Amino acid sequence: MAIYDKKHRMRVLIIFRKLTTVFKIVRCELNPFITGGNFVKYNKYPHSVYIVFACNFRFLCGGSVLNQAIILTSAHCFEGCDVKKYEKVEVKYGHEKITNMKSVNMKKFVLHEKFDDSSLIHDVSLLLTVKNIPLSNSVKRVVLMKRPPTAEYAYVSGWGMDEKNKLQAAMKHTYARIQKTEVCKSMGSLPWGVFCAGPLTGVGAADEGDSGGALVVNDCIQIGLVSYKVRKLSLVAYTNVSLYLDWIKKHARALRCSG
Repeated sequence: MAIYDKKHRMRVLIIFRKLTTVFKIVRCELNPFITGGNFVKYNKYPHSVYIVFACNFRFLCGGSVLNQAIILTSAHCFEGCDVKKYEKVEVKYGHEKITNMKSVNMKKFVLHEKFDDSSLIHDVSLLLTVKNIPLSNSVKRVVLMKRPPTAEYAYVSGWGMDEKNKLQAAMKHTYARIQKTEVCKSMGSLPWGVFCAGPLTGVGAADEGDSGGALVVNDCIQIGLVSYKVRKLSLVAYTNVSLYLDWIKKHARALRCSG
């Protein structure tokens, strides 16, 4: 799925056309989009997943492994999905190359009850897989903390096209400078619980298709979820996951126990 463009609300038609073009070339190369950045081995980000949605239309998002059956991603990724019925959502994991990834289907999902798709406040969700994802040396949980370490830079990863619209078949990553509030104001009024990171302009940021992906420090500590950007800047707005730790714990337990 394209990262949400809050200002211009570029949505289904443009996204669908891009995905149709991509599917004609190769099935798994959808369009997560790290501008700039470098190719990287999966073991650098063993918590990362690639989520293919087929609700009202086909698109994708990123996400991260919380445990064997729970994935953390952004709420806006589920646009067009009905929480009350079975939806075809596939979670891919385990390798930097898309063609070598394993997959498992989603069983159910939950959105933050106060999520608003206009302001993108509370842009956080969880999904439950139909069977466990085997954890190993190559697939690991992400770490969540209420008080994560302070850092000047963090990293975000994804699969797919680059800034030249060149199709990629393997994971890429880039670093993002965690910006001060004064800089983030250039994006307009940010929702509660959101911070921004990345360069003001140019390449080196999350972009189309990276929604729901993890922004991490110290390799495995997740501090943010890719939420949206405004078209004129390269800055990206991230949901601050440390503020949602209690919500995540409560609903992850409820999803897991509901079977």
